[in-house]
Amino acid sequence: MILKYSYSYINCKNCSSIKCICKDEIVGEVKKPVNMFDKKGNLMCQGWSRQPYNFQYNAPQSFFSSKKDNLYQFNEYYISTSQFSFNLVVNDFGKSNRFFIYFIKNSDKASPIYQQDEFCSKYLFKGIKFPSDINKPGTHARLNKKEFNIKFKVVKQGDQVLHLVRVKNEKLKLNADLTFDMSPKRESMVVVSPFRRGLYHFCYGNSNLVPVSGSLVVDGVDYLDPEECDQEDINAGLIWNRGYHSFSFIGVSAWGMYKNNKVALRIILGEQIPVAKSFINVNGVIHPLGNINICKEDLNESCFTFFSKNARFKSPVKFTPSKVQNVGFQNRAIHLLTGSIQGDIILSNGEVIKLDSFNASAMSNCLSINNSLTHLLDIK
Repeated sequence: MILKYSYSYINCKNCSSIKCICKDEIVGEVKKPVNMFDKKGNLMCQGWSRQPYNFQYNAPQSFFSSKKDNLYQFNEYYISTSQFSFNLVVNDFGKSNRFFIYFIKNSDKASPIYQQDEFCSKYLFKGIKFPSDINKPGTHARLNKKEFNIKFKVVKQGDQVLHLVRVKNEKLKLNADLTFDMSPKRESMVVVSPFRRGLYHFCYGNSNLVPVSGSLVVDGVDYLDPEECDQEDINAGLIWNRGYHSFSFIGVSAWGMYKNNKVALRIILGEQIPVAKSFINVNGVIHPLGNINICKEDLNESCFTFFSKNARFKSPVKFTPSKVQNVGFQNRAIHLLTGSIQGDIILSNGEVIKLDSFNASAMSNCLSINNSLTHLLDIK
């Protein structure tokens, strides 16, 4: 059984752009700053970059007003280890906002302990209006409720760009004071693409292996304390979107150590996405993976196999989920899966990275349960 989620580069063979804006040997990469839109709000480029500032998000305000019901912008900060997963998401739907938090504590002896909480502003409440530049100094989001308090702030200290995340939540007994080092010297995978026949667009960024410091206290336990957490087991980062994102996708993350190097893998498969978003990060350097398909040949097996059409996988990469949590929202089928990944991946320089049972997590966020990872696994 093969999922329909696959994609390929279109138009310009060098940069995948609607209008050619580069002459790079790496397919799809945009290395120089370029405006995303013309004066009428038409998307002028698509492709991927290692830095968010290469895509100048210059959409006119009228563009958002005309399609405001479909706006879907967000910032998602996360910390994943083999012991726990922490996610904090703020969504801007244009006319309302959603603040969502979850914490999962894994256990070898029992099912994972899952906790979540959320706050949704009333319809017609003004949106957050995230800045187009994710590293712009200032406060990006704030929620002041007695039971749920959040603040996202960005500060620059010389060459450093620090994202300060403060959150308190009574339901989860959670108090976090976190600093994410988003300095530009560490590369990100940033993607710009139209979808649904060019009617919509998104500008999406994924930064992993981000250095994180501070405290994450849940029910009296600081899960970032070196006595509680192996610092080499941490994969922290920021996922963000500007524009629209109303489609189904499957995302798998894996992280671990290889030859004293921190390595993180990110595989994204989504319908109607012409630009590839999958990559592997080795000590802050991005290696794009291009076109990837996923299949499950034997319905009796409990793992998925990822294939790379352009031979970036020396051997198929297999994801074996062990635990599942349903976190469905509105009419979407959303599942979180944890497990492990194995396989060999060829880097841009020809070196082979061996993923030997790396820790892994996955999110299946689909408009229909029939298209989700859990449907193929027959997980209820």
